[in-house]
Amino acid sequence: MVQIKNDYSIDLIDEEELTYINPDKNAIAPRLSPKQNEFLRALLSKKYKFLLYGGAVGGGKSYLVLGIIDELCRQYPGARFAVCRKTMTVIKRNTIPSYLKILRHNKNEIKVRINRTLWFAAYSNGSQIDFVDIDLSKDPELNKVKGLEITGAVLEEANEIEEKGFSIIKTRIGRMRNKELGIKPFILLTCNPDNNWVKDVFFDPWDNGTLKEPYFYLPALPKDNPFLDQDYLDTLEELPEAEHERYVKGNWNYSTNKNQLIMTEWLKAAQIEETTTKPKYLGIDFAREGDDATVFTYMSDTELLWQERHKYSTANPIADLVEQAILQYDLDPDYIAVDAIGNGASLIDVLIERKVYIGAYKGSETPTSELKLFSFKNRRAEAHWFLREDIRLKRIGVMYNFEFFKQAQVIKYFTSEKCIQIDPKDKVKKDLGYSPDYFDSAVIANFVRHKNIRHGKLPTSFIETVYKQQLKVTLGRNKYLTAVKQMIY
Repeated sequence: MVQIKNDYSIDLIDEEELTYINPDKNAIAPRLSPKQNEFLRALLSKKYKFLLYGGAVGGGKSYLVLGIIDELCRQYPGARFAVCRKTMTVIKRNTIPSYLKILRHNKNEIKVRINRTLWFAAYSNGSQIDFVDIDLSKDPELNKVKGLEITGAVLEEANEIEEKGFSIIKTRIGRMRNKELGIKPFILLTCNPDNNWVKDVFFDPWDNGTLKEPYFYLPALPKDNPFLDQDYLDTLEELPEAEHERYVKGNWNYSTNKNQLIMTEWLKAAQIEETTTKPKYLGIDFAREGDDATVFTYMSDTELLWQERHKYSTANPIADLVEQAILQYDLDPDYIAVDAIGNGASLIDVLIERKVYIGAYKGSETPTSELKLFSFKNRRAEAHWFLREDIRLKRIGVMYNFEFFKQAQVIKYFTSEKCIQIDPKDKVKKDLGYSPDYFDSAVIANFVRHKNIRHGKLPTSFIETVYKQQLKVTLGRNKYLTAVKQMIY
């Protein structure tokens, strides 16, 4: 890591030397990139108080700012800094692991102890780093932040933090031995492009040439980081268009309104007019209220087949239709699922009484997978993304249905804290004018197809009590518990 000396200077790497760097892929980069050096020069010039670095993923922004704070703590006994993010959850999930990597590769005689209850790092020379969430939903007045007395601060992913948090942090720096240590108060910020206060305060003035001291902005893109391996760069090229524009190209002006889940051209490319394929999977979106109806979507391993709309909102007639479908198309109940939130649960209960066991799809539950760079907010987001990618990549054909095509083009997604979310159901209904029942039914059918959760004849999560006991005896307790976990949609 970089060495910040007691005179608040720094040993910078000759940029030509970077040509010969070939670090271990599993180790933190032993030297800094030219962009990182440029940012350090700006900090050490003492001309700037608020310095923003980033504008994309893969630019090395977290490593740089956390490394600077760690080194300042080591070089200046008694200094105190705050490292802030929107929520403590993302601090523990993302910031702390990055900080621990720096500690592992920056060992010297100064020891560091991390308090995992109050979340601070105490250095043996008296310095300290407080990890602080700036979460208005839990602390509307930000009293936790108002109580800080710190030398300087870091706002990680500042675009996710409310401007009120930035304003209050401004008043808390310069309060812990700054004059004694000779450190000018500062806030280091990292970000990804977003259409909010960070853009107004930093990017727009920088873009039109009017950004003035004490503000500083330096864009850093993946191409500016010589330490990224090709696998990571290839992963970036797989990002959806909106995320690629923002996170890879650093495009601040790319409209998030373009975050249509499934593009029209993808639907047209996947469209099929007719098929002789036999259905294997059935997804059911059960009627909820008012003019809603129950929609069945049939799928094969390679095609989204026909859809049926049934004007029933009670369980018994729908249960009759499910049993008819099982007989007519020789469907395995293990490959049938219904939205079990709300009235769908009653359908499951009625079918259980008839000794028919289908799956329960619950969009609010924990997702079963994640992407390389993004996670999913819940199972609903995951299931929507599965259908999107299957259509985008032409992994399935889609029989034309006017309502499905119409509804598919209304659904939007957005990302927050690198977490993919789907617009809430109420917003979708408002945009569309009614419930997207055809699309929701298709999402469920495709999720069943995707997961193929049950192998062979393992029963669903709605197993008869007697059969449960038999299965425990046959498999043994541990294998049984593993099997049950695998069976939950």
